[in-house]
Amino acid sequence: MVLSDVPFFDKSTVAVFGADLGLAYSLSKNASFGVETGPRYQTKPSRLNGLAGTGLDSINDTGSRWSMPVLATLTFRF
Repeated sequence: MVLSDVPFFDKSTVAVFGADLGLAYSLSKNASFGVETGPRYQTKPSRLNGLAGTGLDSINDTGSRWSMPVLATLTFRF
């Protein structure tokens, strides 16, 4: 069986909620270093039933997720 152009999700946009906390440290008059982190929650994508009856029904059973990204920055001022 060949499946052509079968979408996995109804929408590719998901909501993301988060809160960030960061610190910045001045290295000199013209440079600073910063770091920030915070919890993020991503909602579950809308599922499509295009794979029903193919044996691949559960391939797109993804769920929502929590993550904790960390971002470091180096800023130069001229």
